[in-house]
Amino acid sequence: MNQLLAQRILNAFIYDGYKPIKTNIPAFSYFKKEENEKIILVCMLDDTLDNRILPEFLYYGMEQLVSDYSLKGYEVHSLGIYITNEIEKGKQSVSSKWNRWILEERTGNLIIYEDQPSDFFQVSQLITKAVQGKMPRKHIPLTPVNTILVIINILYFIVSEWCGGSENSRVMYQLGALQIGSFLEQKEWWRLITSGFLHFGFSHLINNMIVLLGLGIYVENILGKGKYLFLYMTSLMGANVISVLWYQKIGELYVLSAGASGAIFGVVGALLYLAIKHKGRIETVTSRQLIYMILFTMFYGITSVGVNNSAHIGGLVIGFFLCIALSKKHSL
Repeated sequence: MNQLLAQRILNAFIYDGYKPIKTNIPAFSYFKKEENEKIILVCMLDDTLDNRILPEFLYYGMEQLVSDYSLKGYEVHSLGIYITNEIEKGKQSVSSKWNRWILEERTGNLIIYEDQPSDFFQVSQLITKAVQGKMPRKHIPLTPVNTILVIINILYFIVSEWCGGSENSRVMYQLGALQIGSFLEQKEWWRLITSGFLHFGFSHLINNMIVLLGLGIYVENILGKGKYLFLYMTSLMGANVISVLWYQKIGELYVLSAGASGAIFGVVGALLYLAIKHKGRIETVTSRQLIYMILFTMFYGITSVGVNNSAHIGGLVIGFFLCIALSKKHSL
């Protein structure tokens, strides 16, 4: 299926409140919406991705889902959509037992025969708008833990400015920045946390907070508040430990480190895993976009002075693998 059209249809269903149902076969897409004791089920088979899968398999999948939800006491309404460029094949193969439509991939035309409902809970309007590119972008509301983390970073920045300046090394160290040599000697473990809420200058703060606000909400929405906070703090401390070990190894013991980027890269790593897990996208963020962002940020770090790349890489790796452990039983 045309990838732009596929993305539009996916976003349209998510925007309208449908949740994807996980499937291991790329040609199949299942969506559900729960309203009181009622389940609205939309099942799609994309013949353009794999024309070896017969349309009958779409209805086998629908039958299983309808049976499962019915046994749980739901009133189930289901619709099958066969996406193809071979209209006759679709027409001859559809099952009369189920509500079924055909979507011609090449033109985006939705074909609804006379014996079928002309609309199905406004799904035809939804698909038509998606094909025409008229769906508004979904607004993702702020999440509590991510918002609180941003507020703490901002408040700590204000404190550092009030105490003498966020770019004053002495002030930053007194407030909890991580100085490698001193940390190794005095073992002030609390600096692994406090340093992650301090920033050297306004641009350092604002760049980090924009990324955190933009991406953290997705991870918190999927993992939940407790798991997200655990991932953020573990990535923060783990990235700082890796940073300490790296600078100790290369003999740069006078480095003063601060910033939330280690934790933020943990969030990016988690989101990268979730995007890969859920067919390359989370809401409107794709794994390709994340990879581009990671590569750009790493390139910026390598070619810039004063950027702690060891913390970036450490946070990214920790976030990725920690998210695997935290989301083993989670389904989007």
